[in-house]
Amino acid sequence: MKLLTLSAAAMLLIVAIISFVGNQPTWVLSLAASGASLATWFVYRKQAK
Repeated sequence: MKLLTLSAAAMLLIVAIISFVGNQPTWVLSLAASGASLATWFVYRKQAK
């Protein structure tokens, strides 16, 4: 689950970068989703310790 969350964050970050370069308004949503996925991954990591 942790790896899946981290992979999703990376994918959404890549989509955000591509959208930003292409001047698409969806980059904000992709960036927010990437941040949420990273936050979830950090919570998983903290709980594992």
